[in-house]
Amino acid sequence: MKRHIRAMGVDDAPFRRGLDGRTLLVGVVVRAPSFLEAVEIRPITVDGNDSTSALVDMLSTPHGRIVSAVITQACTFAGFNVFDPVEVHRRTGKPVISVRTRSKRDVVAAIRKAAENWERRLEMMSSGVEFEWRNRIVRVHGMEVEEAIRVLDAFTQEGSTPEPVRLADLIAGAIGEARRKGL
Repeated sequence: MKRHIRAMGVDDAPFRRGLDGRTLLVGVVVRAPSFLEAVEIRPITVDGNDSTSALVDMLSTPHGRIVSAVITQACTFAGFNVFDPVEVHRRTGKPVISVRTRSKRDVVAAIRKAAENWERRLEMMSSGVEFEWRNRIVRVHGMEVEEAIRVLDAFTQEGSTPEPVRLADLIAGAIGEARRKGL
C-alpha cells in the first residue's frame, strides 16, 4: 500500500421524505490518515437510480482520479437510491469498499416494499465479497479483502468509522442543516 494513500468517502445529505425530491451526494478526498484534500458534491434523486452516475462523475474529476479507493457507508443513498459498486469499479477502475452497521434485513424489507425495480437494487447491494471488520459488515469490489482491511485500518484512527466516511457524513449533515434553515 502506498504511504500517502487517498480515498474518497461518500455520504448523502439528509432529506425530508415526501417533501424533498432531491438531496446531495457528498464525496470527500482524504489522504491517510485524516488530511482533507477536496470535497465533491452532486445532486441525486430521493429513491431514484442516479447515485451510480453521480459517484462516477465525482471520481472523474482531478481529485477523484487520484484516489486509490472509494469508501461508502452501505450501498444506499437518498432513501432507496442504491448505487452499483460493480459499475462504479468498471467505469472508474476504483475499488469500492462499503461499510455498514445496520442489519441488512431491515433495508431489504423496506426496499422490497417501497422501491421500484427492487430485485435489481438488492442484487447491487449483495454483490462483492463480504467480511467482518471491527464489528461492521463490509463489502468490497475490485480489491482483495486483505488490501481492503489495510485501507480501512489506514483511515481509521479510533472506533470503526473510516475518516473519509466520517468527514463526508459531517459535511453532508451540515449541508442538510443549512438547507433545512433555507440558507
